Parts: sequence; C-alpha cells; structure tokens
Amino acid sequence: MKILITNIHLVAPNGSEISTKVIADELKSLGHTIYLWSPSIGDFHLRMLREYPTITPFNPYNPEPKDWMEEKFDIAILQHLNHTAEDETFVKQIRPTLPRSDKIILMCHGIAAPPETPRIEPWLEGAKYTCISEEIMFYHPKVEWNLIRQPIDPSWFDLKLKKPNETGTVEKIVWASHRHPIPERLRDFCIANQIGLYACGHRPVYPKDIQEIYEQVDLVFGTGRWIYEGMAAGLPCVVADSGHTLGYVDISNVESFQQNNMTLRHSSAKEADWTSLIEQYTPDHGFGNKEHALQFYHVSKVVDRLLASVGEESVEDIVGKVYE
Repeated sequence: MKILITNIHLVAPNGSEISTKVIADELKSLGHTIYLWSPSIGDFHLRMLREYPTITPFNPYNPEPKDWMEEKFDIAILQHLNHTAEDETFVKQIRPTLPRSDKIILMCHGIAAPPETPRIEPWLEGAKYTCISEEIMFYHPKVEWNLIRQPIDPSWFDLKLKKPNETGTVEKIVWASHRHPIPERLRDFCIANQIGLYACGHRPVYPKDIQEIYEQVDLVFGTGRWIYEGMAAGLPCVVADSGHTLGYVDISNVESFQQNNMTLRHSSAKEADWTSLIEQYTPDHGFGNKEHALQFYHVSKVVDRLLASVGEESVEDIVGKVYE
C-alpha cells in the first residue's frame, strides 16, 4: 500500500520524529511504500529518513518526489495536524491525494495547544483519532480515541556489550531530558562520589549513540520517550525533572506513569532527594522493564494496532502474536 506519514518537523531526534522513523521502517518492512510530509526538515531527516520520498512545501532544497500525486494514498497517518499556516498549506496541497476518511489516522503525541489540538472538521468525519497516553484522552474527552503507546524498535536497545553490574551500586548515570537541565545537587553528588554522569537530553542523540550510552550506564533519570527507551534497554529508570520525581518505574506503577506519557504532569510528584534515589538503587529495579516494553511498546505491535484501526488487519489476528 501507498502510505503517507506527516509530522510538523523532522529536524531533531525528539519524540514524534523518532516515532515517525520507527513506524515508517516497520511499515516498509511489511512491504508498504512510504511517503513523508513535513514543512520543516533538518539533520534528523538527512541522517535517518533520507530514503523516504519527502514532500516539503517550504524547502526549495528538497525537491518534491515527482510521483506522489499520481494516485491517492491508501492510508494516511497525520501527526500534529492542527490549524497553523503550515497545516493549512498541507491540507490545500495534500487533501486531493488523501484516502477516504476512515483510512486516515490522526495521531496526537501530547497535550500542548494548539499543536496537539485535534482537527475536527466535516471532511475528517470517520477518521481514527489516535493517542499515545491517557492524558490526551482526558484533555480532549469529546473525541473517540484509539490508544497506542510510544513505538520502540527493540533492536536499538539490544545491549550486547553491556557488562553485568557486579557491585550492586551506581557507577554511571544518564540524565535524559531535553526539557530539564541537570540539577546542581545531583551533579555535585555524582562528582563527590565519583559517579559518572552523562547528559544526553540537550544534544542530538541517535540510535547508535544511545545504545553505546546505555551499554555503559546503570541508571536512567528522565521523562517521556527516554524512559520508554531505558525500559526497553532493561535499565532501572527514574521519572524525574530538575526538581521533582515520581521515583523508580516498576511493574506496580508503570500503568499509572504511562498515563501521563512518563512525565510529572497531573501527578503527585515529590521533591527529589537525589542522594536517597541513588542509594535506593539495585540492578533489580530494572526487573520486568524490558519485558513490559516488548509487550506494550514494540513497534510491530503498535503498527499492527494502527493498521487494525483502519481495517487493514484483524484485531483477532494480532491478539496471539508474540513480539520479540
């Protein structure tokens, strides 16, 4: 099938860009032909998505693929479709090539307005509104949502070179948040106790980079997609921003944490005691994380659910599948 995936930007390796990449790759592996649309492309597109024909109305340096208008798309996955000038241009440019509305998936990644305000118009009646966390459902209760989770490609987090932590104590930590700087108290504690501290939230981090980092660290501090990825790597993870924390992710609380996309929004987060959190660490805090990620975040499972939502795969067919 000919499938269109859109995103408001393909510039840096942030959440929706990574989702675009792993979903496109999975669909391609199933034999589908993938086209992308974005008004803003950059290093991420050049390094990770260059193989896909990309329609970029505002970028004269990236010529549009000549054949994209020859026939309609069979499925369209529209991310971040809202009411900005870029999206009005998208609608004008792409709408004639879109499939009927019940083959359109409108994917929402967060709750910020207007970028995450679902577009509700007559021509989209019957489209499948899809979100990655319950907070979006609560924020827009009038929309009938199809719930998926952050898609993870587990091959990115197969830590074959990682050595077992034989000391049972933290030797290296990664601070993984592009929104929150490393807290000074955490930095000071790590320096005083000779604990390695990586900061990978404020610079481009690509799959090979993050795999190498995760092979070296014992503990992940962060929010959002970083936590999903840390879990996929089988590492102990703490949901935290610069001043507050929900504590370690484990089987008892992961359902509630992922309701708000592994962030501290709408939560009873406590002021972070970095010393206590590090002293609580044991390698067993990562127990069950990888298994949970494979069960719920595996990109194959997410794509199966997306295809099932537009009638291209039977829900019964995907229930018994094993995702490894």
